[in-house]
Amino acid sequence: MKKIFPFLLGLIIIIQGCQTNSALTEQQKDEIIKAVKERNEQFWAVSFSNSNESLEKTMALFVNENDIKAWKTEPVTFVSNLEIVKTPADMANFYKKRMENRTSTSVKKLEDHFAALSKDKVLEFNKVEMTMTLTDGTTFGPIILTETFVWVNMNGVWKILHLHESFVLS
Repeated sequence: MKKIFPFLLGLIIIIQGCQTNSALTEQQKDEIIKAVKERNEQFWAVSFSNSNESLEKTMALFVNENDIKAWKTEPVTFVSNLEIVKTPADMANFYKKRMENRTSTSVKKLEDHFAALSKDKVLEFNKVEMTMTLTDGTTFGPIILTETFVWVNMNGVWKILHLHESFVLS
């Protein structure tokens, strides 16, 4: 009995120490999701434009090298169908390559769903319809995309930690 009591007491202390009160109220969830939706609108406003300024604004929405050092996390990951992009620099190159042959891209959101996972993490799922016009005048679309974003709050600024998109050409 003498050996069991300290063990049980230690176990209780460890279990209590591991518990956190991370439950969010509905009002807190609504405020968090509202803030992420504002950043999300910025993403859609700039991410499919062909200018260097738009590329810089798009990249500012993703977790960058400084964020990685401060947050001690893995680099941002972007998955587009079978292509995996692991670093912010590779992400910029991916977007440049993706946009260089386009003259315009129109995007229409069909569905958008958000879930506040904690005070600093939000999961977003959306479905969009996209039509692209290439520099040679060829038009593709509409293409239906489904996307999953993981948003994180980095020092008060919501940024994309992970983005996965899948699409089907119709």
